[in-house]
Amino acid sequence: MATALTVEHVMASNPITLDRSDPAADAAKLMRELDVGDVVLCDEHIPQGMVTDRDIVVRAVAADKNPSRVRLGDLAVVRDPESVLLGTAPPNR
Repeated sequence: MATALTVEHVMASNPITLDRSDPAADAAKLMRELDVGDVVLCDEHIPQGMVTDRDIVVRAVAADKNPSRVRLGDLAVVRDPESVLLGTAPPNR
């Protein structure tokens, strides 16, 4: 019988963060070094999105873009900070 998993079982307790303006090549090297597949993008220490190793391959390398020149913010999976800040309620509108 399958065991139910919670988010806490599969999430990183200390996610890797980089700045949206950092080059994709820096993120790829860090992901390789730390054996992770994604990084959280921040702008002034506020989460702004995520980039995965696949995003770098598909949106930069396969698109003939130089990963040393492409900024992570241009590859972001999620560009809405509210959806990145898990566990917080959206503001009342």
